[in-house]
Amino acid sequence: MNSDLVSILSTVQDPRSDKNKRYLLEEILLLCVCAAISGADGWKSIAEFGRTKLNWLRKFLEFKNGTPSDDCIGWVMARLSPTALQECFITWTKSIADLTKGDVIAIDGK
Repeated sequence: MNSDLVSILSTVQDPRSDKNKRYLLEEILLLCVCAAISGADGWKSIAEFGRTKLNWLRKFLEFKNGTPSDDCIGWVMARLSPTALQECFITWTKSIADLTKGDVIAIDGK
């Protein structure tokens, strides 16, 4: 099973038209997952996380246009399938459990 979060997130269907995509869907999703694990609790705090951690995020994806605003994040996330996102997160956490052979890993650092 693939444990690469970016690869798993890339399976989510992008609801946007190709015309106005400034940010890759994988960039928005990776930002949201990392920010949420770090304690972000809303679109504004996710956007702030992105601005402050942009160089770190670029280790995983290009983020050639920087990070999206809170409005952009909220707009995109509202149009995604909650079931698809849940399935991605379950796939990712199961793959981590497989890698660690069941050892407990606190993804929030606690």
